[in-house]
Amino acid sequence: MAAKDFSTPHLATSNPNGVNNLDIGIRKGLQFYRRQNRNFKALNIRITLNTFLENLTQPYNQVYALELGASPVELGYLSSVGSAFAAAFSLHGGFMADRCGRKKLFVLASAMGLLTPLIYFVARSWIWIVPALIFSRLMMGLRQTAHEAMYAGSVRSRDRGRAFGIGSMLTSLPVIMAPMVAVQIMGNPSAISAPSIRPLYLIQLVGFALLLAFVYFFLREEDGNWRELGTAFSARDLYFLSPFLSIPPLVCIIIGFTQGIESTALIPPVLLLAASLVVAILAYKRKSGENGNENHLGEELRELVRLPGVKAWLGMKASGAFAMGLASPFLLVYAAYGLGMNPVGLALMVTLRTLTKFLSAIPWGLATDSHGRKFTFLFGRSFMNLGILCFILASKQWVLLLAYALMGIADGSTSAWSVIRTEIVPSKSRAVMISLNNYVYYLPVILSALIGGVLYTVWPRIIFILCLLIDAGIRIPLVAFGVPETRKPSG
Repeated sequence: MAAKDFSTPHLATSNPNGVNNLDIGIRKGLQFYRRQNRNFKALNIRITLNTFLENLTQPYNQVYALELGASPVELGYLSSVGSAFAAAFSLHGGFMADRCGRKKLFVLASAMGLLTPLIYFVARSWIWIVPALIFSRLMMGLRQTAHEAMYAGSVRSRDRGRAFGIGSMLTSLPVIMAPMVAVQIMGNPSAISAPSIRPLYLIQLVGFALLLAFVYFFLREEDGNWRELGTAFSARDLYFLSPFLSIPPLVCIIIGFTQGIESTALIPPVLLLAASLVVAILAYKRKSGENGNENHLGEELRELVRLPGVKAWLGMKASGAFAMGLASPFLLVYAAYGLGMNPVGLALMVTLRTLTKFLSAIPWGLATDSHGRKFTFLFGRSFMNLGILCFILASKQWVLLLAYALMGIADGSTSAWSVIRTEIVPSKSRAVMISLNNYVYYLPVILSALIGGVLYTVWPRIIFILCLLIDAGIRIPLVAFGVPETRKPSG
């Protein structure tokens, strides 16, 4: 019987405000996770490992392009091309996910994503990065719609904030060490070079392939009357989607031509524009012979946009895309070339951002369920604005470390973003809403990334100032006054 004196309950009783509370909290967390379904667990495992692999190179992708000969303007153009392709196919992906099955689209997009690290690995010029970014953005745009729709559907509404918080935390857990692991793989160089970064992409390729096999065998397709991919769209649907398909590459071609970008780099958007025109012509010839009673994609989209809060949310997303599109491609570039941050310092910035995201994700998720979605969104966004302000004022490298730590706290609050986005529309339209969200995000980035490249060459800090003004002056009021609370605080 004496052995029982050393049990955990005895220790907890001796310190009722310490170990007992911690033990209860851990047990409740484990119980919450264990009672979730198979898809919830499989998606968390995949995204956790996937994010680790992505963050092996995340601090160095833009620097890698510069080392391969890209200028700041060309770096902005790279982002524009990727965003053009992501925007062009985002709506297609959302409707395919809701009509043909979310796992099916998830697997297809993940397979497409294998081309990105492969192209990065063999690249010998910045021009090679253009198709790599195309496949990367296509993969993210298509896969995100299916992922978020499946993830939201795997938990009950009252648990959704906590679930997204757990998902956010789990994505951060292995990533805390990923940048430092990357530095060791590169041989702890004193300066960044393309040959030192290149092996990281080969490791990514192998890891992504293994994760694709895991998803294929362990993720279950949701119940539904799914169509075959080839029958996802009628001719009327394709005709309706053709402007959404053609506008992004057209904008990309115009801004690329006016900025004197190499003609080789203009080939992908030109091909996409030509393909969109061919699709429109073929769809127009076929639509007259189809059944006019079939549910039309355009009608579904119009009904979705009329729902309360959807227009304000899309306006917030579009303005935010322009703001962050100005700054995001140049945050680490400014740290490296503006304030002389070395590879270890860049890795530390990313690690700090991931660590603070990890530590804050669960509290933000709990706040999303207990204090309301909008409150959590608005409060969390203030930390991002403080981080951007640090970039504006920074004259020392440690200020940028602080900036990324604050941004990580804001990243942890994205559980509120995801929950609002999935709850302001019916469950059957979640993937479409996410894809529409992606479209209005990527379209402004096509222009803003290039503008950011031009402004960066004039005065780097101006892009951070504009980013802060748009975020605080437009985005936050749109959510505060235009988006309804989708779940009332539980008190």
